[in-house]
Amino acid sequence: MGNLIPQKTLGEKIMSEMLNVKDLITVGIFAVIIIVLIFAFGMLGYIPILMLALPILAALICGIPYMLFLTRVSKFGMVTLLGLILGIVMFLSGHTWVPILVFTLFAFIADCILKMGNYSSIKNSIISHGVFIMGIMGNMLPFFILRDYFTTIETTCKAPQKAGFFGDPVSRPYFRTLAFL
Repeated sequence: MGNLIPQKTLGEKIMSEMLNVKDLITVGIFAVIIIVLIFAFGMLGYIPILMLALPILAALICGIPYMLFLTRVSKFGMVTLLGLILGIVMFLSGHTWVPILVFTLFAFIADCILKMGNYSSIKNSIISHGVFIMGIMGNMLPFFILRDYFTTIETTCKAPQKAGFFGDPVSRPYFRTLAFL
């Protein structure tokens, strides 16, 4: 009699595992939501004591849309793409190139964790969020790994301040004019 359940061919299996337009739109929508939340709560960093709590707040707040995003994820690469988009946006907003690498790396690891749980394990979803949100370290990591670069910027920016706001007042013609008035 034969098999009553139609079997997928190899080509159909490969096509069903590839990202399609619907998946890309889903990634884009959730990337915007997470970016807005990260930037909104990133403004709390202007309060010095909250700067230390910022990664914890970001993890808690961004956990909600991330878990909603995971309800739509069924293919490998969607979380990695989300991390890549977040890293690129951080780069375009004035951070160094490091967040692109860090967000993408941690998103790839989170994607692998989800794949091990077949995208349905609650335990793996929680662990993947913990790994994914560690990508936010990419924003602060340059201060540690590129210390010489930031020290150079600091010294060059402070040089005009050390000379005074207007530089050397003796050599400025407007100061000479003011001295005779």
